[in-house]
Amino acid sequence: MSKKKFYYAEAQRLYTEEQMTIEEIAIRFHISVRIIKYWKNGNDWTGKRQEFLDSKQTCLQDFDIFVRNMLSDLSEDLDSGRKISGGRFYSFARQMDTLLKFKKAEVDLKKFFEKYPDFGREKTQETSKTLSPEVIKQIRRDFLGMND
Repeated sequence: MSKKKFYYAEAQRLYTEEQMTIEEIAIRFHISVRIIKYWKNGNDWTGKRQEFLDSKQTCLQDFDIFVRNMLSDLSEDLDSGRKISGGRFYSFARQMDTLLKFKKAEVDLKKFFEKYPDFGREKTQETSKTLSPEVIKQIRRDFLGMND
C-alpha cells in the first residue's frame, strides 16, 4: 500500500470513527490542511461520519432490547416456577450494569454538548485552536468532578 493510500485510509478512519478534526489529522500526518479538506470534501467523509454515529446509536438500542429480553425471560421463568441458574442471574446483572454505564455516558455526552455546542466542530481561521483556561476549569469541575 502506498503512503498516500495509507494516509488517506487512516485519515478517513480518524475523521469518521475517532471524531478528529481536519487540523488534528493534518498535524498527526504532517500533511497540509488543504489536502485533508480536499480528501474529505471529495469523498463525503461527513456523511460517513454520520453513518458511523448512527450505527453506534443503533448498536446501543439493540443492546437495550437484548437486556430487556433477558429480563423478560427471567421474569417468565420465575413466574412459572422454573429453576434459574445463578449464571443467568449473574449474566443479566453484568449486562444490566454495562447498559446503565452506556446510558449514563450518553446522558453525560448530551449535557456536555448542550453546554459546549461548538466542541469538536471544525475550527475556522478566526477561532482559537486551544481551549481557554476557564473552559478547561469548567470541564474539570462539571464532568470530571475535579476542583482546582
